[in-house]
Amino acid sequence: MPTYEEWLEKQPEEVKTMIGEHYNGLLNTVKATRAERDELSGELKKLAKNVDKDSDAGKLVGELQAKLAKETRKSTFMEQAVAKGVKRPAVVFALANTDNLYSETGEPDWDRIKESVPELFTAQAISSDAGSGTNKKPSGDSNKAIRDALSTSGTIKIKS
Repeated sequence: MPTYEEWLEKQPEEVKTMIGEHYNGLLNTVKATRAERDELSGELKKLAKNVDKDSDAGKLVGELQAKLAKETRKSTFMEQAVAKGVKRPAVVFALANTDNLYSETGEPDWDRIKESVPELFTAQAISSDAGSGTNKKPSGDSNKAIRDALSTSGTIKIKS
């Protein structure tokens, strides 16, 4: 099965254009949402400085900041998971949190995550071409090569 990129490359120009426009629309939405999130985060930080932390309002601001940090961590994880070829990002996110599969800096430790649940990652596309994995393709007729090898071994004689 071809990759998405390979499939897209073979499509007519109008299909590529339509998909590109749709992709750009989605990307712009994501960027706008991130900008809104960052703006709200900044406002919460300003508000936290002006509110007594022990007051009800201060506690509410603290809770909102914690929720925002949690959701930011989750959305960042999901973005990275998709880029890493994770089949079920929500399941892997839950596992990473349960087993604390994060680096010291708080970033997901993708090597440990993949080691823990390799079945939840997409496999690399495997070539079924003869010689795949050797970085060189066989030359000539494979049948002839087999016949020649068998006939020179002295055990079997095959007529071509």
